[in-house]
Formats: sequence, structure tokens, C-alpha cells
Amino acid sequence: MDSPNVATLVMPKDNARLTGHYASFAAAIAGSQLFEYFDFYTIGFVVALISVPWHLTFGEVATILLATGVGTIVGSLLWGWIGDRFGRRAALMSAILCFALATGISALTPVGWWLLLSVFRFFVGMGTGGTNAAGPPLLIESTPAKYRTIMGGIGTVSLVPIGGLVTSVIVASLGPVLGFRGLLLIGLIPVLAAVWVFFVVPESPRWLASRGRTEEARKNADHLFGPGNWTEVPATDAVQRKESYGTMRRFPRQMATVMLLWLLVDIVFSGVGLWGPTIVSEVLKVTPQHAAGLFIIVTLAGFLGRLTVPLIANRFGRKTAGVITGLAGGILLCLAGFFHVSEFGTVSAFFVFLVCGYIFADGSFTNIVPLSGEMWPASLRVHGQGLGNAMGGVGKIIGPLALAIFANSSNLVSPAATTSAVKPSFLFFGIVILLTAVVFAFIAPETNKKTLEVLNGEAAPEALAADGSLFGGDPVDAPTAPKATTR
Repeated sequence: MDSPNVATLVMPKDNARLTGHYASFAAAIAGSQLFEYFDFYTIGFVVALISVPWHLTFGEVATILLATGVGTIVGSLLWGWIGDRFGRRAALMSAILCFALATGISALTPVGWWLLLSVFRFFVGMGTGGTNAAGPPLLIESTPAKYRTIMGGIGTVSLVPIGGLVTSVIVASLGPVLGFRGLLLIGLIPVLAAVWVFFVVPESPRWLASRGRTEEARKNADHLFGPGNWTEVPATDAVQRKESYGTMRRFPRQMATVMLLWLLVDIVFSGVGLWGPTIVSEVLKVTPQHAAGLFIIVTLAGFLGRLTVPLIANRFGRKTAGVITGLAGGILLCLAGFFHVSEFGTVSAFFVFLVCGYIFADGSFTNIVPLSGEMWPASLRVHGQGLGNAMGGVGKIIGPLALAIFANSSNLVSPAATTSAVKPSFLFFGIVILLTAVVFAFIAPETNKKTLEVLNGEAAPEALAADGSLFGGDPVDAPTAPKATTR
């Protein structure tokens, strides 16, 4: 049996090739993110379908939508702790089951019972927050440094817009037939993703080694990378420590980066994602079903951005990519607000600027999500990802709430309300995205193509506690680290 105090780290070589087993592993994690945001986009269309027949007021609509954000905060923090304590794989599977079952069961909500639907949405938010907390660190820790910038973006959240695309297609073609209950029942499909993870995704070798489970770590490394493509090295960070969210204060730069970036991008993501179809419907004077079809273009623009931004980050660095997406996305969303009643010939200027701006604003996620896990030591990596997602949950509340404030109306679904809110809302969203460029330029560390161990060493001077210990945690005494071993 392995000693719980073995100070070793099992990790892929920097030049390790990506095997077929790794490809299946990465696809499973990417797929879990796709299913997660299929649900996120679905509720925006569900609300559009039920608001009139259920006679929902603004407060009731807001409660249904904001419940997801509140649940995300709780779930991100909870699964952040679960992921570092019990493993990334177990956390990912349980989080997927949480949001999938809550979505499917919510289809049984009686007509008019908006408060019960809000409760289901809270649990959906918990599960989605947990999925985002556990999935990216699992992929990041299991990817060679050479490929981590690209795979960390493409393999974690690049497929998220496809979830929105699938939602838009289903609503546009089958919405009137399926009704809101049919749309919610489709939310049970992600249960299959949990089964996929169970059979395909092994636990992170780095995490296993950090818990003293070295033999399991070696076995999983052989499975993912193949013999000879991983190494075992001494690492004081592999010592098991009693970590908590409180000890994260030893990393002030990392905390500021994660909290600010997630808050800012999710304000825009939630505002545009949840209310985008409704706003497009009102500005372009088309039916909700037609707006859902048009929103497919917006979704594809986000997908293009999520595929492109990791390539920019890999070539020029995460900081440069973040500045580019912040400046371009912010300016274009501001222009969408300024010219929302203008046209380029017969094409709405608002729609053109929205599509172009969304390429950068939405694409920034594939830079921010992996960065949020790369900055932390293994013992705090899912805590850090969870903290970011929790702040994203706050952003998911602020985004729709900001639109409500700008509308200055008791009914955000009415045409007058949404039309009057377009200019101030998109100016606000544009400024928010511009602020991400400031964070990247002056606060965020550069992580591109650096090993996680190098990044841990760069963070260590900032992490010294008052008593001189490395995390301010309660370390377990470790024996002398063994010599490096290559397999």
C-alpha cells in the first residue's frame, strides 16, 4: 500500500504524444461541458414559452432565472472542495448527475408553480457550477505542457456554444410541438455523459500522487500517455495538506485574477445568453421561434471564437490573447448598443455588431477557464476553479439584473421594456468586457507553455504564510523525496 506521505508527482513528459486513450478522455470532459450549457440555454427559451400562459410577473421571471446563478455559487464552492478532497473524477460525475436530474424532474412542475421551478433551477445551478469546477482541472493536470494552452481551451469549454446551437435548433423546429415540458425532459440526456465519464475518464495522476496513491497514479499515467511518456519527480506540493478556501488568501494575485475575470465575463454571458433571444426578437420585430433561429448565428460566432482564442493564446500568450478579446469584444458590444436602431442596407447593425462582438466576448472563456486552474497548486486547483465559478454565479445574477434595472420596468418580457434597455445594457456589457483586458494586462500571470510545477514555484513566494509555511495550511510531515523516475 502506498504511504500517504510519499512526496512524488506523476506527470506527463512535456513532449509526450497525445494517445487515443487521451483523446477519449478529453472528448468525455468536453462533452460534459456541452451538455451542461445545453441546459443553461434551454431555460431562456422555456421562460419565453411559459411567461404569458403562466402570467408571470417580472419578479417571478427574475427569480426563475437568477436561481441558477445562486445555485452555481453554492455548487462551485461545494464541488471545489469535493474535487480536491475526493478526486476530480468523482466530483465531475456527481455534478453532471445533479444538474441533469434536476432539469429532467423539473418537467413535472405544475402550471403556474414558478417557485417550485425556481427550486429545481437552484439545483441545476449547483450541478453546473460543480461541473465547471471539476472538469477543467482534470484535463489541465493530465495534459503535457506543450499542448495544454490549446487543449485547456478547446477541450474544456469550446463545445459550450454547440449546446446553445442544439437548443436553438430544437426550439426553432420543435419548440411549439415539444412545449416547455419536452424541452426540460431533454435535459435528462446528460445522464449519459456521467456514464461516459465513468467508463472513459481516469482520475488525475497528479491528484492521486498528491494524496499518496502513487501506484494508482502510475497505472493511470500508463493508460493515458503510454509507457515511457510520463515521469515521476520529487515535489513538495505533492505532500498531502489540509487545505481550505481560507488558505487561498496566501495567493492574492491568483485570487484577484480568478474572481475578477469570472465575474466580468459571466455578467455578459448571462445577460446575452439568457435575454439574447428575447432582445433579438424585439429589436428585429420577429417571433420568438424566428429569433431562436437567428440566434444560431450568434452561437456559431461564439463557437468560432472559442476555437480561435486558444490558438492566439498558444502563439502569443494568455495575457496578450486576453487583452485582444477584451478590447475587441468590448468595443463591438458598445457599438451594438449605440447603433441598435441602425441598419447596414437591410441588415440590422445591432445584429452585426452583436455577432462580431460575441466572437471575442464568448471566445475569452477558452482563455479564462484553463487559466483559472493552471495558477494553483494541485491541493488547491479545484478550489481555485470553484472560486472562479462561484464568482461567475454572481455574474449570472448581475447580468440579467442589470438589464432589468436599465429597462426600469416591472415586466422585462414586454417589447417596450426590452427595446428601451438595449442601448444602456449593451454599453454596460461592452464596458464590462473591456475591463477584462485591464485584468489580463496588469494582474493575470502568464501560464502559456509553462509546466504546472514551474507555475507553482512562481506562485510560492506570494504564498508564504506568516509562520513561513508554504500554504498557511496544516502540512503532514513527509519523508525525504525519492529520486526522479522516468517510465
